[in-house]
Amino acid sequence: MKKLLALLLISNFAFSQVRPTTDCNTIFICIDSSTYESLFKDSFIKDSLFITREQSTQTNSDNYNGKYAIGEAATIEFFKPKPTGQFGDNLGDFGIEFKTRKTGELNKIIEDAGKNNFKIDTQITHLNETDTIIPWYKTVQLLHSKSNMELSFLEYQTEYLNYIGFEGDELTKEMTFSEFNNILSNGKKYPRLFKKITSITIKIDKNSFHEVEQFCKLNKMKKQGDFYANSDFKIITEISDGDYKAKIQKISLQLITEQKGKTIIISNNLKYIIDGNHCDIIFD
Repeated sequence: MKKLLALLLISNFAFSQVRPTTDCNTIFICIDSSTYESLFKDSFIKDSLFITREQSTQTNSDNYNGKYAIGEAATIEFFKPKPTGQFGDNLGDFGIEFKTRKTGELNKIIEDAGKNNFKIDTQITHLNETDTIIPWYKTVQLLHSKSNMELSFLEYQTEYLNYIGFEGDELTKEMTFSEFNNILSNGKKYPRLFKKITSITIKIDKNSFHEVEQFCKLNKMKKQGDFYANSDFKIITEISDGDYKAKIQKISLQLITEQKGKTIIISNNLKYIIDGNHCDIIFD
């Protein structure tokens, strides 16, 4: 599970009476090395579209380096292949992560998954800093057998929130990720264009679609034609026959202000199409 320290900052089943609200907080993807190196070279991307970072992070289970396109309410994380064979280090591996809006909500998702016999795994990731090791976030992940796609829920732990300066009611009240980042930045206005992720388009096989279906039901997202959606986010699916490696085709973003139409080509495998307050990241 790949996260950026501090800046990281759904349905017809019967679920528990009070269901938590979750937000698409992060999408991560492993891209080819050449594209990775060119990601933030364009001046519009690094100076206007995103806050950009390249950062190394050490946890109790992993040590990784990535590039981060940070928005007002979401982050897109890019990684390049490594010869470990582990998930996330292989070309095309990707994940969709939703975050709860307050501590304790993840337990309701675990309960709902159990009631519907969804296979899940839970774990707590610890952050290893030079002076401390603290519980960082807890995840609930839908289990899969041989997929290069990971679908999960994340909830920051109280110890981590304390560590980055949250206190009092801030530790327990419901807040969107935009509100979270606003507190973290001491109320400073977000200085770029990327507001939030509005949709992801993926090509998958039937087995992987079953996982997407379960994930969306836990997220209060309802099926509408070839996509699942709630008021804020869509997962659009193209289903292929037979075994097929899952692939992100497009990530769509909402921008804070209207922009003139433009296309920015990063490589043969990645380009940005910007039109008004909309930006599509196209993976070829």
